[in-house]
Amino acid sequence: MTNRKDPLFASFSAHRDRLLRFLKRRIGCAETAEDLTQETWIRIARAGPAAAVEDAERYLFRVAANLATDHQRALRRRPLTAAEADALLAVPDDAPDPAETVQGRQEIEMLRQALAEMPARRREIFLAARIAGEPHRTIAARFGVSQRTIEMELRRALAHCGERVGRTPVRRFGPRE
Repeated sequence: MTNRKDPLFASFSAHRDRLLRFLKRRIGCAETAEDLTQETWIRIARAGPAAAVEDAERYLFRVAANLATDHQRALRRRPLTAAEADALLAVPDDAPDPAETVQGRQEIEMLRQALAEMPARRREIFLAARIAGEPHRTIAARFGVSQRTIEMELRRALAHCGERVGRTPVRRFGPRE
């Protein structure tokens, strides 16, 4: 096959550990990297004397990289095993079931009604803060009120919405408006 004076053999011997680390990083599996390292050796041994190779180390790593690429392509083409298919089927579905979908739609409608019942300023403050994500100081400046007033309006809006949807206990902040 090849003798110990061959530059490819010498390069493989000198860089085997580095080649193995290279393949581990590339493939992500120590066992497969070990197999590909051995396959690299087989490929260079079959190549015969390396008289035509200018840089034995570069050639060695190119052979290993090509084998890694071929391996990854083969993995993408292979069909799933029964165990892999079962594992994929066992993943729980996060999508809501029909009852949860109906309940969600009903809650959205209740929130729309709750928003419609609010005084205009409170509704605008609520939408600016909770939907648009505007800072309280920006909202306060727009309405010409203090940040404390904005926070109080938000608490009232949240309490009102929670009450209408049935999610929070009824809490009153001052006289009912």
